[in-house]
This record gives sequence, structure tokens and C-alpha cells, in this order.
Amino acid sequence: MTSEPNDEDVTVEILQQELNSLFKGNEDSMEEWLETRIPVLSGEQPRAMFDTPHRRQRLFQILQEMKFGETA
Repeated sequence: MTSEPNDEDVTVEILQQELNSLFKGNEDSMEEWLETRIPVLSGEQPRAMFDTPHRRQRLFQILQEMKFGETA
């Protein structure tokens, strides 16, 4: 069992790996999602969440929820 990374652990590289896994390497779909304003992010684009450790952690959590079917 792996533990969830803390704020400092979630790097841009980890997010990119999660995105590649979630979108199965489909760059077009991934880019479209990164540019889409998402209600659960208060209308922000996911790409904007890469800027701070706390926001990267929040995006990581959302990606995990999507991966395991907890978020539409």
C-alpha cells in the first residue's frame, strides 16, 4: 500500500505521470482537459494548479478521484 504524497512530494513530474496514466497517453485529450475550466477547481483550468505545492496536491487528489471513479 502506498501513501498519498504530501504537498512537498507532488512535483510537476508526478502530475504529468498521473495525467499520462489517466489519459492513457492521449496527448490531445490531456491537453484539452488541462485547458478546460473545471467546476471542482472553482472554474480554474487544471494547468493553473501546477504553480504551488498546495495546488499541485489538490490537483493530484482530483486526479486520484477521477482515476478511481469518485469524480465525474
